[in-house]
Amino acid sequence: MTGIPQTQEEIRAAVEARAAEIEGTAETGTAPQPRRPLQVDLSQFSGTRYLREYPPAFDWLLDKSFRLNCLGAIVGPPGAGKGSLAIQLCVAVASGTSLVDAWHTAAPEPVVYLSAEDDALTIHRRVHHALEQLPEDLREQAAANFYGIPVHGGVNLCRAIGGTVEPTANYEDLRNILDAIRPRLLVLDTLARFSGVDENDNPAMTAFCGLLEGLIDAYGCNIILLHHSNKTSGDLIEDPKELAKALTQTAMRGASALAGCIRWGMLVAPLGAALAQKRIGESATGKYDGAFLAVRVGKKNSGGPEPRYYLGRNEHGLLYRVDPDARQEENDVVWDAHQLAEEVERRQRAGEKPLSVSRGGQEAFGWGVSRSRKAREKAVELGLLIEMDIPGRKAKHLYPPAQCSDVPQCSTLVGTLD
Repeated sequence: MTGIPQTQEEIRAAVEARAAEIEGTAETGTAPQPRRPLQVDLSQFSGTRYLREYPPAFDWLLDKSFRLNCLGAIVGPPGAGKGSLAIQLCVAVASGTSLVDAWHTAAPEPVVYLSAEDDALTIHRRVHHALEQLPEDLREQAAANFYGIPVHGGVNLCRAIGGTVEPTANYEDLRNILDAIRPRLLVLDTLARFSGVDENDNPAMTAFCGLLEGLIDAYGCNIILLHHSNKTSGDLIEDPKELAKALTQTAMRGASALAGCIRWGMLVAPLGAALAQKRIGESATGKYDGAFLAVRVGKKNSGGPEPRYYLGRNEHGLLYRVDPDARQEENDVVWDAHQLAEEVERRQRAGEKPLSVSRGGQEAFGWGVSRSRKAREKAVELGLLIEMDIPGRKAKHLYPPAQCSDVPQCSTLVGTLD
């Protein structure tokens, strides 16, 4: 047949041939190629559309903390309580309740917890006690939504071959589990047991995270990796100065690509008995090392900074929230304020670049945004520092108050952290 089809038979044949071509079943053709990432309709991604259409609100797994359909991690040293915390998080999602009265879920959803570290009995005990502490009317539904699966042996989801990372048969088995359950949350305990690639290899870890992101896209779920912290963070925090370091994303072990790939990261730091008593007060008196934890979401790509929480353990290993000693918290802020003021004075004497108002504590000590803000505000309140506009500099900077009288542009602005 040549040219334009004329007869009914020619038209029918042309339509069938075109349909077969579209479906990738034409005898002489090949299956249609999937769209490449940069083959896009530009009109759907223009600033004009972004301006004219009001953006929809975020959907959250954990309200104002962990967005739906994202990759996250819970990080801490061995034995810190990551597994217990993850199981309680799964129970919160399965029941539509909150995690330690700090992170709130929306509605009951199915969850899958895969552990390559703990045996069946350990998981059974932890899940039983976590479900049992729920209100009675929520237990049955939460139990029906929860799947805790111990796995042992080779459970690598991918492997590195000739510079590339490929999924294994375990990856397909995981897809079968997800097909059957369609969970809202999948937890993998731990990253080292499931990845199958060198966790210090940035390209390999990026590829592994890409496989998990494919599961997130396909099943509309969140995935949380349990992961160990690095050696510099320590197994037990005894020094208050080390606590802040242990609760930042720099505490994650392995390649920096992991911290870049995850959208949410919760850090866990077990406290020595003396530090716990100092931070928490009388309720920590006489307790053993590691009886209390400090927990903080140190990495998130949506929502504002989050506070540090302190958790205790009951006789079943379940974690519960405890309030810190307010007097000690205030003392810590005052101490940080004096540290910041001393660093500002040192830099002035040495002729070094002054610290900016918005990032002073971060630049000098690697503090988080919240800690930097509190220290800076307290230093200004106590008269230890002033915030000054200097001609030729875009941002305000911190200076000792003695310098203020000589500079007309000096201004003390409280509470203006960007």
